Amino acid sequence: MRAFFTFCSYLRQARLVCQIFLFVAFFSKNWYNYTIISEIFMVYKTSQMPFKHLFWFANSGKLNLKKDKHLIIHQVLSHGNMDDVRRLFKIYGKQTIRKEFKKPEPGLYYPDILNFVQYLLGIKKITKKKYLKNLYATPSRNFRR
Repeated sequence: MRAFFTFCSYLRQARLVCQIFLFVAFFSKNWYNYTIISEIFMVYKTSQMPFKHLFWFANSGKLNLKKDKHLIIHQVLSHGNMDDVRRLFKIYGKQTIRKEFKKPEPGLYYPDILNFVQYLLGIKKITKKKYLKNLYATPSRNFRR
């Protein structure tokens, strides 16, 4: 499987090659091969940075799904819609997302979103101050009314 994935990732027209393999596996009578190749094709499709609209502050073409998973997971959970969250769970899995979520990214979440993500991941106790945006900040000392 890994050899096929690396083969697909190095080819310029890898999507076409993967679709051809899927087509051949579908019409063969071995359904096990079809399911394996379809899973590989889904991994390949999702490895092309599916969350470009959430990374307005960075060059999304240079983000790597493996190396930048901490940034991707927190950005999708805090700013993504439900389709993005579903796609995130397909790419990384619940265990990886839980493990990365427990490494807080300060000031990224609104209270409602943090509660939803906490419920979604099944996490009971976290230090919310490490995650929440400071919505009701006290004014600075030089502030005069």
